[in-house]
Amino acid sequence: SQITIVGYASRTSSRADLRISLDRALQTKAALLKLNPKLLINVSGYGSTTNKACAQLKNICAVVTVIKK
Repeated sequence: SQITIVGYASRTSSRADLRISLDRALQTKAALLKLNPKLLINVSGYGSTTNKACAQLKNICAVVTVIKK
């Protein structure tokens, strides 16, 4: 399986938003690796870029995508 985590952040400043969103994705990765240390996970932070899946959470979220091979 291929796992991708993308972090998002509410709008503060562009530099801070990118760091916050990446930190959010990395924290999510760490939690998943505690469950299964063998997972291969790619992470990225998209800053305050709006994601419809995060709209109700004011863009404060991480989206995990799993693609089975």
